[in-house]
Amino acid sequence: MSARDVIYLITSTGATTLTRQANGWLPGTAPARARWHVVTNLIDEAFLPMDDPALRGADRRGFVELQLASRFPDSAYRAALPFRSRDRAVKSKLVLAGLGTGQAEKLIQQLVDRGEIVVGVWTLPVLLMCLLERARFKLPPTLIASLPTDQGLRVLFVHAGQPNLTRLLPAAAGTVHEKQELLATRRYLEDTRVVARGTPLPFLGIDEVPAWLNDRSVAGALAGIASPWPPAAAGRSGLHRVLDLVLSTPPGQFAPAGALVLHRAHRLRAGLLAGTAAALGLVAVLTLDAAKGSLESWWQLRATENTQ
Repeated sequence: MSARDVIYLITSTGATTLTRQANGWLPGTAPARARWHVVTNLIDEAFLPMDDPALRGADRRGFVELQLASRFPDSAYRAALPFRSRDRAVKSKLVLAGLGTGQAEKLIQQLVDRGEIVVGVWTLPVLLMCLLERARFKLPPTLIASLPTDQGLRVLFVHAGQPNLTRLLPAAAGTVHEKQELLATRRYLEDTRVVARGTPLPFLGIDEVPAWLNDRSVAGALAGIASPWPPAAAGRSGLHRVLDLVLSTPPGQFAPAGALVLHRAHRLRAGLLAGTAAALGLVAVLTLDAAKGSLESWWQLRATENTQ
């Protein structure tokens, strides 16, 4: 029996197992054989953009590892993200990210210790960035995107096609707080000269454009843009669309190699079985061809004997 895919969603309140059902990813019980895709949605998740050095090969890999170790000294779950600048006037940054919390690592380690097949670990902001990247030709390279979740509104600022800043606005704070925080984020980006003053910043609501976007206080700061995706089916949301991405093993995976040993062994075993089946099939075809050739030779010999 093949393993089924499940999502292990880690938030500030703990971990929830999500199984794929007809109307999306919903809480459920993992089957006996499962492939675990870990997704975190935590308030302290962040991106660390920095100048990209003009290095190649082993020198670049060594530099990146050194930066990851210095920025995330207490976490083995860290990565340099692969997204590049989409604006010729803006030089690509080296964007680093990590889990930044020991509790999430403990929950992941429990899966590893149980002998579960862990496919990979992603943060929700990275998956959201992957979703935007797949629609990059329909979206401006610089924008703010928002995704409603049970933990709050996940906000992602993308600059020139690269993730730059992310925040999780608590759901209990309400929509007025969301508007104030997004306007404060816009002012921060202006003060740090990441975006120009006086130019509306494109705003994409993954599920829908919030009503407060039409307020006069927002005019000139944020401008809503149309979604590049068709409306979600009944019972599904933008979050389900984002979570679906884990099944394709997208870039930006955080887990160290030690946590993925069983997954890689599982893939190797599947590859060996497929190779063995192909080899047996080839042997069977060759054997059949040889038998057919021998039979034809025998009939030709009989035919020759009869003519004599």
